[in-house]
Amino acid sequence: MLQQCLSPLVIRGGFAWGWATGPIKPLPVHLWVDGRHVATEFTGIELPADCHAVCGRPPEPRSGFKFALPSPVLDGFPHDLNVGIRLDHDDGVHGEVQTWRSGPVRGEVRQQGRSFNGTVWFDSAKPGRVNLDVRDEAGRLLLRHPLSISPTPDPQGYAASYTVPCESLPPTPLHFECRGQPLRGSPLTRRVSVVGTVESITVSGIRGWAFDGADANSPLELCLRVDGRVCAWFRPNALRPELAARLAHPTGLIGFFVRLPEGIADGKQHRVEVVAADDGQLLSKGQQFVRFERGWIPAALPRLRASASVRRRAPASPLDKPEVTVVILNRNGAEVLDSMLESWTRYSSTVAAEIIVIDHASEDDSLRMLKRWESGLDLRVVALDHNASFSASCNRGAKLARADTLFFLNNDIIWLHDGLPRLLESLRDERVGIVGMKLIKEVGESRHALQPANEVQHLGIRFKLHNGGYWPYEVAPSPLRADQEHSPQAVPAVTGAAMLCRKSDFEAVGGFDPAYFYGYEDVEFCLRLSQRLGKLVVSRNDVCALHRHGHTRLSGRDMSIVDRVQANASVLASQTALWTKQAYWRSLLQGDGFITNEPFTLGVVADPSPGDEMQQLAAQILSEFPHARVVFFQPGSNWKDAGDIHVLIVGSHDYDIRSLHGARADLLTLAWIRDKPARWKDAPWWQDFGGSFGRGQSSVNFAGGLLDRTRWRLRVAIHVPLGAEEVAGTSELAEVARALRLSLSEAGSPCWVVPLEHWSDDAVMADVCITLCALQKSGSGPVPSLASDTLNVMWLVQEGSSIPESASKAKCLVTREAPTYEWLQEAMRDRIGRTFHPS
Repeated sequence: MLQQCLSPLVIRGGFAWGWATGPIKPLPVHLWVDGRHVATEFTGIELPADCHAVCGRPPEPRSGFKFALPSPVLDGFPHDLNVGIRLDHDDGVHGEVQTWRSGPVRGEVRQQGRSFNGTVWFDSAKPGRVNLDVRDEAGRLLLRHPLSISPTPDPQGYAASYTVPCESLPPTPLHFECRGQPLRGSPLTRRVSVVGTVESITVSGIRGWAFDGADANSPLELCLRVDGRVCAWFRPNALRPELAARLAHPTGLIGFFVRLPEGIADGKQHRVEVVAADDGQLLSKGQQFVRFERGWIPAALPRLRASASVRRRAPASPLDKPEVTVVILNRNGAEVLDSMLESWTRYSSTVAAEIIVIDHASEDDSLRMLKRWESGLDLRVVALDHNASFSASCNRGAKLARADTLFFLNNDIIWLHDGLPRLLESLRDERVGIVGMKLIKEVGESRHALQPANEVQHLGIRFKLHNGGYWPYEVAPSPLRADQEHSPQAVPAVTGAAMLCRKSDFEAVGGFDPAYFYGYEDVEFCLRLSQRLGKLVVSRNDVCALHRHGHTRLSGRDMSIVDRVQANASVLASQTALWTKQAYWRSLLQGDGFITNEPFTLGVVADPSPGDEMQQLAAQILSEFPHARVVFFQPGSNWKDAGDIHVLIVGSHDYDIRSLHGARADLLTLAWIRDKPARWKDAPWWQDFGGSFGRGQSSVNFAGGLLDRTRWRLRVAIHVPLGAEEVAGTSELAEVARALRLSLSEAGSPCWVVPLEHWSDDAVMADVCITLCALQKSGSGPVPSLASDTLNVMWLVQEGSSIPESASKAKCLVTREAPTYEWLQEAMRDRIGRTFHPS
């Protein structure tokens, strides 16, 4: 067994090089800086020849490794670096600690009150004229401050201290440097220094004063939080002349009064905080716990629960046809349903509606409460003796409906205004099939204990990557798409908590799928209706209601929430997952914000910095995808951080993609072969690239057909059943697999060859799985575990091979000819076209 051996480090140009040998290949090598583990790389590269003088010649080829030093190491100060090999079964081998610094200049910066202060040190007392430069994110010079160097050294060197007033610089990220050396603490943003106090908190609101102690003339943004949830943003806007002189404030415009949210007078304890909006600094007495008893509501704020004053519309005659049928499901929800009906009678006064409540064997006061409402509403109650599914009961309610329009509504919705006319307005457009609305949450509701939830729960439903697939999520406000929060939006789906549609459309597509039990049936229904009928789903985000999320009690204890979600997720994946993959990718490339709101993000590995050729590539990318975001990967910053990157273009043959961290499951890595093609293809990670392109292609289409928006995405996994005794010619199959990969890659399909036994452990996201088979006897041979979110193909390579019975049962496409790119495109088109149908 080869002994573990580790060379000294060679450090140059922001990189640490060396070689290592051991019992396995590739060998993981770890880097420590100042005693802290910072990175892991793998052996597999050839060291530059000029490294041999320092670290010696490697005992075997491709045993080299290369680290990009993290930015804290490049600050000019001394740092201790060492590498080591540590395998699971031993203590490992550690190299000698080397003390290293990046250059003769080092310094630091910090904010103190209204100024930026710091020190820069030099190795010499007479380095010539030196300046402190402050630049913005784009590299533009904002300030050049001359430095005066002390003739007497201290332990760090010859010091030059400085002070820069905060007012002279903008409140944006600032980069401090001297002679090109970034200072420790940079970049930083001018920090607000809050001076102020909360003077009183009553049920009416909060009174106090505040200003920015670092810049009294700068506007101060404050934030009101109740139980961790942001309720309001505001600025001091009241004159407080009695404080101006004492505090030496130039204007005295420092007072504020902000109202507390309606509903805080509920007899419960609440945490109220007033903080600086940018960094969360608390005002003096800015966090208090308050309790206001029920009924203490200011006269200016209307009370929602006021049964005696609610104006109830007389129920319609059974002979009158309502305009809308509202279908509500209920199980042990007497309190929330009563509140919902009260809010309905208060605000829904212009649309004739019947209400059908399907009660799921409630054991509380629900039925008696509904009896009281029958005299004031066109209300019908269907009392079941069991807890049915959401789909079954909604379908039952739809059949009983007298109106031509259906409105599926949760029992825990609180109406805040008369929004139904606006929803109907959208549905009058024949191009629209389903209409939803904005839903907000209760005060204090959280997704988990440490992160308060956003006050907006639902602006429609889109899709994002999660657990190796694309899954629906409720859209929340985003600063990148602020318009979505207050205007109608076309979306793939809306929540069934408030969903309006025509009864004729509902029946035409078969209603809700009974295969679901409380979860995802609303998403599948929206997708099916929009795809089969060619109609839009619209979320009217200019219409708002309160959703008392978590109060609905429909599912009881029949099955755990986790089991229910997993079961419903499996159903949704089996029906729509492959379609969702294609729809997500096209939406991403087109930048339409429909299926996904994410910006199409491409990373370009710049080694060591983005030169003219890479800048030209970035310009070509943006000319083809104007909505895209291009990120340069540079040593010292984000060298191996692939988080949020959809496509990574690697222009350096020794950039090891095996050690990327934070990579998405759908990350596509492309090799940009500018020179030395033999070195690229000898790299141990060459087979991990999804595709490649050369210099000539970049002038026409920077990635060939790999990012073609007009065709189906075909990420292909080629399975070779290595080691199976009943399979003949496995070595020949491996050659066939490599030839197939080359053919499909050249046509524009990212391809990976994966041994069948290893597929379950592999992280590659595939759209197509091709299994190569050369069977000796009928019906035998290994068959892959077929995923519902892939197009599954079995290629019978040898003549006379029989189709395995398991492949036939699994609806696997079987071919005796080599699958071509065009054949797969047609097969994908056919499979996608058959996605949506009643189950």
